[in-house]
Amino acid sequence: MSAPSGRRLTSVLGTIAVFALAPIAACGLADDDTIEFIPPEEIPFGLDQTTTTTTTTTTTLVPQATVEPTVPTTTTTLSPVQTAPVEVYFVIGLDRLQRQTLQFSFPIEPLQVLAQLEEGPPADVGVGLRTALRPNLTTGIETADGIATIDLRGSVINRTSSRDQNLAIAQLVLTVGRLPGIGQVRFTLDGEPSRIPVPPTYTLSEPGEPLTYETFSVLISSIETPPTVVPTTSEPAPPPATPAPTPPPVVTDPPNDDPDDGDRDGESDDGDRDGESDDGDRDGESDDDDREGDDRDGAGGDADGQ
Repeated sequence: MSAPSGRRLTSVLGTIAVFALAPIAACGLADDDTIEFIPPEEIPFGLDQTTTTTTTTTTTLVPQATVEPTVPTTTTTLSPVQTAPVEVYFVIGLDRLQRQTLQFSFPIEPLQVLAQLEEGPPADVGVGLRTALRPNLTTGIETADGIATIDLRGSVINRTSSRDQNLAIAQLVLTVGRLPGIGQVRFTLDGEPSRIPVPPTYTLSEPGEPLTYETFSVLISSIETPPTVVPTTSEPAPPPATPAPTPPPVVTDPPNDDPDDGDRDGESDDGDRDGESDDGDRDGESDDDDREGDDRDGAGGDADGQ
């Protein structure tokens, strides 16, 4: 070991000795200026060690309550769909149209009405109704200044009979011509103005001429379609059975066992014949009387003449 290290060790040991002897001096021992060095091997275990105090601080964390976020409840109230009545015309019979009032969402779109005309009458509006419009007959509709322009597809109209062509045109004019904001209907065929047969004579109109409801109203049937009756699941009780009428008894004449009846009948016949003879005699007598009267009259006449 080097000299500085020895001096440090000696200083440390001296300091330890001073602290070790201090209690002895306090107990009344004689003062002694001599410093006695204790060899390191004689120092009690642990006295020459540097004591390090470690303070451990334990921090207990209180668990925080888990707060779940509150999701606001959103209540969606659906407002009822507003509808409006529309008079739609369908074919009834051979060549007549029948009005049916159907409900459409408001505001009314003409394309919805055209789709209903091509689809045909609903099943619950009446019996015997149909539509003359083939699917995809119309390609669109435009409205301006109260006039609706309906474009017809030529490939579809050519496959339609002339009767159904006239009925289809009538359905469109009568139905679309009464929609809100529309008063007249004109037609184009594949984009070109078309001439339309107009009832009752079915003369051709001018190309693209506007047509009115009143012109085609002559095809409206005056017979209202009765409402459809939905049958119920329960069958009505059968009427009570009517008992068969009792036939009247057959009345037969009893046998004639009395022999006198025949005699009485014979007598009656004879009496009748006798009566007839008497009548004949009386008649003869009357005739004789008449002749005698005539003779007397003749004699009187002769006397007068004489």
